[in-house]
Amino acid sequence: ARGATLVGHNICFDWGFILRALRAHDLVWSGNGRYLDTMALAPWAGAGLADRRLLTMAEHLGIPTDGAHRALVDAGMCRSVFLRLAPPRLAPLEEWLPDAVLRRSPVASGSDWRPSRVRSAWLGWRRALRRVVTSA
Repeated sequence: ARGATLVGHNICFDWGFILRALRAHDLVWSGNGRYLDTMALAPWAGAGLADRRLLTMAEHLGIPTDGAHRALVDAGMCRSVFLRLAPPRLAPLEEWLPDAVLRRSPVASGSDWRPSRVRSAWLGWRRALRRVVTSA
């Protein structure tokens, strides 16, 4: 959808598949170029989280995981994780996420943008998230 923010889990992994599927059908990404990787929300899931995998986060939050690792099921789990960790009434993303997590990219202009690797991006996000979590 035009102006949409892409929300996904480990977007760096999936972006290549998304881009190939769009090109295979002569489509162009029409989002606003912003993305949110739900892996960055892991600290908000609470203590005791073994890792930042989608399945681990969903189980930790009590979200059903039957059929995990199938595209539609995983998309539903990602949605549930995002909604569980988002504030009530879904305030605009800009109001509750630090700029380090909510990124803007040149993808909206039709370039060959690809999200940066989560591992390197996570280092900067962790500091920003720590400030947000400790101030809450």
